[in-house]
Amino acid sequence: MRHSRTFSLSSSLTDEDLLIDKRPVEILESAFLHYPGLIATINISGDIVDLKGNTVTLLGYEQHDMIGTKATNYLSMHAPGLTDEIFLTALQHGQTLNINLNVIHQNGSAVPMYVKCLPVIKNEEVKGMIIIGNMVVDEEVVKELRTQLTELAEEGRIAKSIHERLDVGIWSLDMKNYKFTYLSKSIENITGATAAEFDQDPKLWRSLLHPEDVHIIDDYQELLRKGEAVKVEYRLIYKDKQLRWIEHQAMPYLNQIGELTRVDGFIMDITERKKLEESIHHFENHDYLTGLMNRKQFTKRLGKVIKSFSMFDEQPSLWVFYIDIDQFKSINDLYSHSVGDQVLASFASRLVRFVGDKGFCARVSGDEFLIAVTNIGSDDHIEHFAADLLDEMESPVIVEEEELYLTVSIGASVYDLHAKQPHTLIKYADLALHRVKMSGRNDWMIFNESIEQEEKEIDQIAHDLRFAIEREQFFILYQPKVNAQTRTITGAEALIRWNHPDAGLIRPSTFIPLAEKHGMISLIDSWVFREVCKDLDTWRKSSHPLLPVSINVSPNRLLKSDFVEQTLRQIKEFDLPPSLIEFELTETSIIMNPVKVKSVMSELQNAGIRFSLDDFGTGYSSLSYLQMFDINTLKVDRSLIQDVQKTTKNQIIAKNLFRMAQEMEIDIIAEGVETQEEMEFLVSQNCSIIQGYFFSRPLTLESLMVYSDVLAETRRKSGGQ
Repeated sequence: MRHSRTFSLSSSLTDEDLLIDKRPVEILESAFLHYPGLIATINISGDIVDLKGNTVTLLGYEQHDMIGTKATNYLSMHAPGLTDEIFLTALQHGQTLNINLNVIHQNGSAVPMYVKCLPVIKNEEVKGMIIIGNMVVDEEVVKELRTQLTELAEEGRIAKSIHERLDVGIWSLDMKNYKFTYLSKSIENITGATAAEFDQDPKLWRSLLHPEDVHIIDDYQELLRKGEAVKVEYRLIYKDKQLRWIEHQAMPYLNQIGELTRVDGFIMDITERKKLEESIHHFENHDYLTGLMNRKQFTKRLGKVIKSFSMFDEQPSLWVFYIDIDQFKSINDLYSHSVGDQVLASFASRLVRFVGDKGFCARVSGDEFLIAVTNIGSDDHIEHFAADLLDEMESPVIVEEEELYLTVSIGASVYDLHAKQPHTLIKYADLALHRVKMSGRNDWMIFNESIEQEEKEIDQIAHDLRFAIEREQFFILYQPKVNAQTRTITGAEALIRWNHPDAGLIRPSTFIPLAEKHGMISLIDSWVFREVCKDLDTWRKSSHPLLPVSINVSPNRLLKSDFVEQTLRQIKEFDLPPSLIEFELTETSIIMNPVKVKSVMSELQNAGIRFSLDDFGTGYSSLSYLQMFDINTLKVDRSLIQDVQKTTKNQIIAKNLFRMAQEMEIDIIAEGVETQEEMEFLVSQNCSIIQGYFFSRPLTLESLMVYSDVLAETRRKSGGQ
């Protein structure tokens, strides 16, 4: 059982109108009347100005993190029947509010609570509100109170008046005559029976018990006779025929010869606490947003299904599907997390309807779901099931009058064929999902042993990646940017490569995602930039004309607080003109923190450094970035220009894009150009800067200088200027 700490109302408020008189009797009465787990004081603006209690245990927040914030920040949007307006109206008008609500835990889950909101009024003016959460009375406090009250009674003081104010039923039973010698007034509130009724029939208590719980009282009688205190919980049938949960504590007293002469006890109505525990149990096993079971509960349920297979002569089929919504982060970034939550809830409902009675579903993380299905049939049937699932999830989700289109990636594993343990089946489905995402998303795949072997190899690569820089395994290649009309090199893009001692040359598409995943991408970016500066210095000393070099920069490095300072310091260290450096940004870099990115760009552009937007034409809202940011160059993604002469749609998009960039005086580079046909189309649209295999593969620094000389000599012999 979880117990709360005890605390008194504090007077350490910044708003002197909310000072609370700390009279000891009132504190004692309030603490036990409301069973506070926490006590929050808010001012008329709805700000939390004081907080007491075990907030960390209940909600996961440190108290200092909540003070000064809005109380409504912690009210869950999913609390039934409650809105911010109701809460604020009660505050503004000084209304007392007793209500069940959900409070947002630090981890994002919703904690159901019962609270009392009491207005603080001074000179007939509402100054704020006290919010008291419903929690269990601390066991130690009850024990301490019992000792104090016993001492008061023995000294002939007024313990009775305190007893009668507590929402705790206190009783004393003379075991010699089997007659109650004391019953507090709260006994009637808790049991529904009066003291007179108990006087007439001391066994009435037993008749009020739920029939299934009578044995609980019977079982502890022997313990009392031995002089052992007991504490139990049971159900009691109240006079309105409703069930109430009771916490019962009994303390026996033995005489000198060991006979049980008296039993004193406490009873408390813990019905609300039981409801809270049930709710907590639900939220421990279910996702607060979608209502689906979570990973723990899914795994447990999967284990029960597998265990039940032993009852069948012919083993049923069981499939586990691990589902991920493709690029879901873009929805949160482009719209809001509120919209994202609505999309997830709608997606979950659609998933449940699709699965129906064939299986069960779970949400296991932000945009990841699990489903288990049984008895689908043959492999052909499972193929149809997976294909239908992909199609079903592609239907648009309508949120706030917006049509949002989703795609999903799915990994699958099969019971017995791949594994027999729930955790392993989930793991293998996840590995298959990961492979689908690496292969382009919006597809499904069944796990096979080669996937596991490849994943082990990837894990080994991730391990080795940590030592690649210090062991000098990275190197830089440069892909020329060529003016297709003048056949001269106008610049180059720096591309990192990894020569692994065992695996050989590893492509960036393999190790860059691993570097991002394991927090090493900033270190790699810093290494690349320094190497480029060293190469430019070498280039200059070779007497070759210097050319601008573009460098890819990750969002993690771009948003580092020292990025601007380190960039300018290294340029100064090598005495390089800042105009030789161009940083290539992706859409992901921008949408992570547009305000910060704009500030960084402005500061570096003022120093002479340029910025290009890479992979243009592949994102959700790339055009809007041309308005928001001072982009120097657009790099048109290969996907937009490939087979451009054969695809009318691509031609239209490309032509309009080029025209718009020219009108905005933004340079355009077409990357990934491989054919004469593509090159001629681009030149016809005044996009003359080409990057791709049509002119050159990536080159070493020495080869780049030689290639530059060759182009210059070829142009000279052809009569070019």
